[in-house]
Amino acid sequence: MIDDERRAALLWSGLSDCRNLDHALTVATVTHWLEHHGAGLPDVPLMRERLRDDAKLWAVSASTEELEAYVAAAVVALEGAPITGKAAKRLAASAWRNMSAEDKHKFKEWISANG
Repeated sequence: MIDDERRAALLWSGLSDCRNLDHALTVATVTHWLEHHGAGLPDVPLMRERLRDDAKLWAVSASTEELEAYVAAAVVALEGAPITGKAAKRLAASAWRNMSAEDKHKFKEWISANG
């Protein structure tokens, strides 16, 4: 059985060989493959009530790279937007659940110091 590191090295080598033969075709093929197998853009829900369900469906289909890119962009966009009530609590609770015990302790200290 081939381990992940060896499989990645073989794929990298094969793609490099293909690129050396036809750079444009290789880039176009890999780009198409990634677009085909990624989640793509999240759909805009037609009904507001379905927003969270649609977001969950997209998120489980997205690659780690897609999730990171959209979350990072959303955080930047949210910095300038008012977050109130339940939305603030949901975001804080989600972040809290994903923190290590050490980070939770540091965060509690920061809250105490910064009110």
